Amino acid sequence: MDMGITVPKGIKSRTSFEVKALSATITCLFANTAIADWNLVPELETKVSVYNKQYVFRDSVDNEVLSIVPKLSGTFDGVNHDFGFTLQHTNIVSNDTNLAKNRNFDSYRLNSQNSYFAKSLNLKLSATRDFQAQNRADSLSFELFDNSESFAKRDLSSAQLGFRLPNPRYIRFESSVLASKSRTTQLEGESLYNGYNSDTLGGSIVLASGKKIHAVNWLLSANRNKTDRENYQDFDSTVLNGKVSFPFFSRTLRLVVVGQQEDNKIGSADNQFFNNYDQSSYGGGLEWFLSDKRYFTVTYNRSEKTLNDQKQDFIGIDSKWAFSERNNLAASYNKRFYGDAYSFSFEHVGRMLNINAVYNEDITSESRMNLNTTSTVLVCPQGVTDIGNCFQPTPGYELQPGEQGFNLNQYVPDLVEEVYLRKNANIALSWKNRKLTVGLNLNKGSIDYLETNRKQDNQMATATASWEMNRNTKLNISSNYAEYQFETQDEPDITQTVSLGLSRKLGRNISTRWELRYLDRESPIENRSFIDKRLTASLIIKY
Repeated sequence: MDMGITVPKGIKSRTSFEVKALSATITCLFANTAIADWNLVPELETKVSVYNKQYVFRDSVDNEVLSIVPKLSGTFDGVNHDFGFTLQHTNIVSNDTNLAKNRNFDSYRLNSQNSYFAKSLNLKLSATRDFQAQNRADSLSFELFDNSESFAKRDLSSAQLGFRLPNPRYIRFESSVLASKSRTTQLEGESLYNGYNSDTLGGSIVLASGKKIHAVNWLLSANRNKTDRENYQDFDSTVLNGKVSFPFFSRTLRLVVVGQQEDNKIGSADNQFFNNYDQSSYGGGLEWFLSDKRYFTVTYNRSEKTLNDQKQDFIGIDSKWAFSERNNLAASYNKRFYGDAYSFSFEHVGRMLNINAVYNEDITSESRMNLNTTSTVLVCPQGVTDIGNCFQPTPGYELQPGEQGFNLNQYVPDLVEEVYLRKNANIALSWKNRKLTVGLNLNKGSIDYLETNRKQDNQMATATASWEMNRNTKLNISSNYAEYQFETQDEPDITQTVSLGLSRKLGRNISTRWELRYLDRESPIENRSFIDKRLTASLIIKY
């Protein structure tokens, strides 16, 4: 059976290198996959929105908008190769004379996962284009057909290659290399920030004792990331960790020695804007050890900073405790360059209820945040916004190509590539039975920008529910609250939304959706305070 791609003779000479490479890739993909399953879903959504915006300090706006959205989604599931994608075009026609009459936007999301040599070598590729408001405070009120907020096009791509020893009985070795590219293009409104045009190259190594080593255990890790930023100085960060333990009277009670080195550089040493946020610590103590997933460590440590030659002694704590396969707890206390550093996580994966609670602190940037993979309480097919079509993941579940976590925590970055210290607490839960799905998220955090000495405090809450009334009808209810307190403003920027939606299948491949939304925004900036009332009707056809 010929699995190749045949190009007609008449156009063979005009075939580009990219098309040839894609043809060879697809041919190789099929040839090396014994069992494969393609699933393609073409879809056309026609949407009409009628809304009224009542501003506090200017005239209200009434508008009708027609959106035509053709979309193609697909997944390829093979033995060693998985691929998922969503391609979408949005055509918007508006009656508002202050807006462009006809506008077009193209977006996509592609990701693949490939494994080789009995899954010892893994390659992950991803690419995304989407659109977002420049300011995270505008995220709940942002719409493509309304340019009342400044927004931009965002292009993200990444490749990660990972390797691990297949049978870590005596030595566990893991390594990975990551390359990513981030670009933003201003589309509407005034440019508030410089965007995050940057390239990141990173790598990590973990070397640890295997399962059959009991006399002495060790865990050594190294992680480095360098981000070349177009509008700022380069950001280079390195973290080294080491831990060695051995039995003390028994296998359960152990003596432990720990060490950590953290180095964050902004700019180069010969530049007047050079900053080096570094910290090292070392110490020893006792550990109650039952397994890699059940231990409690207490150490006495000394921390040192290069700046002003500061030294400080402290008690460090590190603990992991798996109560069962479905319940896991982890907590730690340490010192970093900014002072006390805490982390906490709790995960419960039940048959109907999933809970994920996390608190973490890190020095990062927006392009690096886009690379983070966080656990989720609900997994949905790519592009799906109805929580009722999602499922609850099992313990340790990893998102597959064609899947995405349901975004309960509403994290949307500013379009700026500044380095910042982020402290964030988040609690997410989902509850699901045969007909009802409920999601709840509470988030509180702060962002301290290190290069411009500004600070931002955020509080967010989301509640959403989907009720399957019968085989063909679903009722959706959601409510959002977002509060952003900027250091330069006396009052916070607050946005609240409530929406009620009804979706119904009219046939095997055709459905309709109605949604009524109320949005109230109060901002210390006069032209950003308004009330938005909106009715949207959609017709979706799948081919």
